[in-house]
Amino acid sequence: MNGDLETARWAAQKLMAAQPSFTIERFRSLPVFDNTPEWANQVAEDLKLAGLPGR
Repeated sequence: MNGDLETARWAAQKLMAAQPSFTIERFRSLPVFDNTPEWANQVAEDLKLAGLPGR
């Protein structure tokens, strides 16, 4: 499991380098999450664990 978290954090760093304005809040505002709040919450928690900014 620790390897998964390390990989997620590595990917988060790459994402922030490519998209410095990325935030979980902006990601959650995508229409794909409109009708799937439970999934949106889980994705948001996973992104937070990976180290991505909330706002």
